[in-house]
Parts: sequence; structure tokens; C-alpha cells
Amino acid sequence: RLSGGSASRAIELAGRWSSYRQVLARLASGTPAAWIEEPSPETREEVTDLLDGMMAWLRDIAVAAVLDDPSRLAHAEHAETLRRQARSVDVDRCVELAFKLVGMRESLEQFVSPRLVASLARESWLSLREVKS
Repeated sequence: RLSGGSASRAIELAGRWSSYRQVLARLASGTPAAWIEEPSPETREEVTDLLDGMMAWLRDIAVAAVLDDPSRLAHAEHAETLRRQARSVDVDRCVELAFKLVGMRESLEQFVSPRLVASLARESWLSLREVKS
């Protein structure tokens, strides 16, 4: 499900599964403490996992906001958490952040510092968690 039907993406994700699960734990926590207590990723691969996880999670938040069908979620095992987060954030801000993350991923591929990209992604994510207007 997470590979979108792509065999090469599935193989790539399987090789980085542990890192991806750690990203999911942070995203599912819903508290800033999960971001502060754990060190930021430092390598390009770790930051790529972070950005990919964030984008997939934002997609699921948007889906959970408009559909009550867990089978449509890439992270169906987190359906309740995603529904709760969808109620607490503005979906338009999720979409804006997703586009921002795409830009960050492109920057990472153009040799921008992985630490800088990870810090920007973390700060953007935490600002999304601010009170829904």
C-alpha cells in the first residue's frame, strides 16, 4: 500500500523500514516532545525518509478529513490518530505544507544541508500543530 503499486519503491521502502517506522511514531505522537526528545535526522537518506513520511502522513490526514473510510488510508493502522489529527488541523495548511515539503525534498537532492532541511521540516510540522483557526 505504501509503495503505490511500485515494486522498486516497495524494495526501497523495505530497506529503510526501521527508519520509516521511527518517522511514523513521531508523526503519530501529536506532541512536540516527540520532536524535541529525539535527535533530528542527519543523513540524506534519513531526511528523505522524514520528508516522505511527512508527505504520506499529510495525505492521510487530508483523506481522513474528508472520508470516513480507513481502507483509503496508506497508514490504516493509525486511522484513529489520523482522524483525531484531521479534526485539529486545517486541511488547507496540510496541503500548503505538503507543497513546501516537496520543495524541501528537491533542495535536499540539490545538495542542500540535510540538517538544515530536517530542521525546516520539523519547524514546519510543529507550526502545523498549532491551534486550528
